[in-house]
Amino acid sequence: SEQIERDYVEPKTELQKSIADIWADVLHLEKVGICNNFFEIGGHSLLATQIVSRIKQTYGVDCPVRAVFEKPTVEDLAARVELEISRKKLTQEDTESDDEELEEMEF
Repeated sequence: SEQIERDYVEPKTELQKSIADIWADVLHLEKVGICNNFFEIGGHSLLATQIVSRIKQTYGVDCPVRAVFEKPTVEDLAARVELEISRKKLTQEDTESDDEELEEMEF
């Protein structure tokens, strides 16, 4: 579409590229730039649910549908997903260190 071409900005990170590819697939578009607004290029609430479902399948993080409304560009949503990935890693590290501490304790 003309809007996509005019506003197209190439993804800068692997995460942005992956999310842009998810959007393009869900929206049946050839490509999506990181500054394109999801709702201006054909997205709607039902497709937003597909986006967050694909993000969960791909990255194993829960991203609420609300996030697509709040962060309607690939660039902004990728930043949100990156934050969720970091939180998940921190939680896993905390759990692993707690497990190690328990193993070291004598009862």
